[in-house]
Amino acid sequence: MAYKSKFMAWLEGQSELKGIIISAGENVANPYSSAKIPWEYAAERIAEMLENGEYCSQDIIDSAAEKEIKDIADHLWYLHQDTDKSVYQYFIPDDMFKGGFPESSERIKIALLDKDTLQEYINGLEQFVADYEQNRDIKESFATEST
Repeated sequence: MAYKSKFMAWLEGQSELKGIIISAGENVANPYSSAKIPWEYAAERIAEMLENGEYCSQDIIDSAAEKEIKDIADHLWYLHQDTDKSVYQYFIPDDMFKGGFPESSERIKIALLDKDTLQEYINGLEQFVADYEQNRDIKESFATEST
């Protein structure tokens, strides 16, 4: 059955009924046209759909981990580019960044597949966050002055 009406969905986590709320129309305030789905039911239903191959296709599920690793590698590459090298020594070796994007991002992705290297990068990123909390100059500022 196809619906031509609009629906809204939002997550509710701060009330006695925590879960997903789906409402007809564009207004989330109408309690008479909404349905509340508790997290427990939503999780059970999603697990059931995954098991039955109804949630998304197997090829999407199979490629999810690789895509996630690529996204992490890309973010680590961008973070390196935003780090002021005169102020901070980035935790991933400089030779990983030779050749630019996307070649260096691919090298980072491959490195993340090694358990020991992954742990080194996690430790380095945790230290980076702690250092950044103490010194915001670690990241270069790209703000432009307005005239």
